[in-house]
Amino acid sequence: MKNVVIAALSLTVVGLGAYVVTLKRDSAPAPNEDPVVLEQSVEAAAPERTGDNPDPAPPKPAPTEFQPSVDQLKKANNLIGALFEANQALEEEGAPSLARGIKQIVESPELKGMIRQRMSGQVKRSHAALFRRLGLSPDQEVSMMDLLIEQNIAGIETGFHWMTGNHELSSASIVAAREKMHEDILQQFGPEALTEYQYWEATKNERESLTKFNRSLGDATLDEETSDWMVGMMYETRGEFEELDYLSQPENFDPEEMTPEYRKEVMGQVDTLHGRYLEEAAPVLNEDQLTQYEANLARESKQLDRFLKFSHGMVNQGKQDTE
Repeated sequence: MKNVVIAALSLTVVGLGAYVVTLKRDSAPAPNEDPVVLEQSVEAAAPERTGDNPDPAPPKPAPTEFQPSVDQLKKANNLIGALFEANQALEEEGAPSLARGIKQIVESPELKGMIRQRMSGQVKRSHAALFRRLGLSPDQEVSMMDLLIEQNIAGIETGFHWMTGNHELSSASIVAAREKMHEDILQQFGPEALTEYQYWEATKNERESLTKFNRSLGDATLDEETSDWMVGMMYETRGEFEELDYLSQPENFDPEEMTPEYRKEVMGQVDTLHGRYLEEAAPVLNEDQLTQYEANLARESKQLDRFLKFSHGMVNQGKQDTE
């Protein structure tokens, strides 16, 4: 948009230059005439100095300064006013243009096709355990993957609203996409599949945390039963922290509210929650696993604090976020 405005201003400057040249046209040399050649031709046509005519030719009058008329000034003023209005219109039109562009991209069949192709493998890997739990046939698995990919595509527009600080619209988009997903699963796979999916959806943060933990263990990863227990333990324990449980829902998280003071309060609750995790996991994990789990939780806490600080600064248009 900035380039469009600059181009418009450049064209207008050229137009103003042409306008001024037109006003001075009567006093300027004719086109294709060199002012130096013209002056030489005038001197050549002057009478030659002789004894009978000793006086030099009278000096040429000094060029008079251009004085625009009232009518010309009005025209110039009208031109400047039109330029200002055109620039204002460009700025007003440009404000929502990015949003319109994102919407057009999200709705384009070409982008959906590209996203489907690139996400299919990722979705299959990340939801493999869910597919096993649901006992899906190959055809049902394809249908479920289509629903998940459609939800990811909807998340692109939701993420844009979130980044631009439009929390209300972002929240509405998240809730609408979730409700549509639940309705589609209910119709295509039944109520039991919906209940299983809703638990999978609710434990997303815990599953991601456990995935990182298992990666840090190398070859000594937890078995599936212990992994499931860890996810359930973290999910149930988080439910005891009402404020953190509320903020864990993406539609409830408004980064504009995450001031330094509030962020410090939230991180204090996170540290307490992580302490509870360690207490609950101590009887299940061995010493090395428990030490690694504590280190992972500490990293997650730092990452969360940085994210809260960054998102608050972003939606507040670069305001300083100091302790």
